[in-house]
Amino acid sequence: MIRANLLPAAGEALSLFGTSLDRKLVRDAVGGLIVLVLVSAGTYAVQEIRLSTLRHHAETLEVSVAANSVRRREIAAMAADVARLQQLQHESEHRRRSGNSVAATLIAIGNAVPLRVWLDDIDQNANGYIVSGGATSLDDVGDTLLAVERSMPGYASSLANVSREQNGQRLHFSVLLHEPAAPAPAHRTANGVHP
Repeated sequence: MIRANLLPAAGEALSLFGTSLDRKLVRDAVGGLIVLVLVSAGTYAVQEIRLSTLRHHAETLEVSVAANSVRRREIAAMAADVARLQQLQHESEHRRRSGNSVAATLIAIGNAVPLRVWLDDIDQNANGYIVSGGATSLDDVGDTLLAVERSMPGYASSLANVSREQNGQRLHFSVLLHEPAAPAPAHRTANGVHP
């Protein structure tokens, strides 16, 4: 035969610091405290894992920022190179265009010279051009002087030098082709303008 006691167990009291406490109540409080500690420890562990993941992500971002800093410096250096190359291209285009105008000027002067005259040199200086060459007569030198002046509108020509070679058959000349000086301002008086 089996016997079973179906009546609730008599409450046993536990004495702690002179206070009598019910054992079941103490057991429930300790169990709740253990559950609370376990939940807090679990939450702390989850937060530590998340914090570790965020730290790792922050370190990855710092490495990426440092790598981007190097790339930014490289890009800045490339941008400076591009700007320098664009400046060189601009300067070379300007020189090429100015070379075209100088070539056109030289062609105009060369084509203006009469057939009986030959050119030795065309030099450009700050004031204009010096055209040097040879001829067989003074008429040819005079024709060259006028023709060169007509070839360059806005310029005036003047004979700088004429010399005869030792054999006396050929002449050597130099013509200055320069922009004319601006006229001096006229002086005014009460009566009018005086030259």
